[in-house]
Amino acid sequence: MGFDSHLRIANALISVYCKCANLEDALYIFVNIGGKDIVSWNSMIAGYARHGLAVQGIGLFERMKNQGVKPDAIAFLGVPSSCWHAGFVERGKNYVNSMVKYGVKLELYHYSCIVGLLGRAG
Repeated sequence: MGFDSHLRIANALISVYCKCANLEDALYIFVNIGGKDIVSWNSMIAGYARHGLAVQGIGLFERMKNQGVKPDAIAFLGVPSSCWHAGFVERGKNYVNSMVKYGVKLELYHYSCIVGLLGRAG
């Protein structure tokens, strides 16, 4: 099934499957999208974060950057959140600090993640 011409539908399916904890089907759609956009990446990263799969979410974030996709404010919500829940405090702080490099402005929801990260640090 080709999802290329129906990117919005594919992105919506990824998001719904992730919210329903059906990460296998979400990943299938994600992998089979030819022209992923930032929404595709963010939906899958957030899905991993939501279900405690920090390593997978972080790996996907790094892959996204390596493929030349510039992270946005939403991407920088999923990754520090993953780090917070997994206890990767220093790594999470590094991601927050790298937001400046990408021109992403810290918003209220980012500060919530920072508080969580620092709470993990003790």
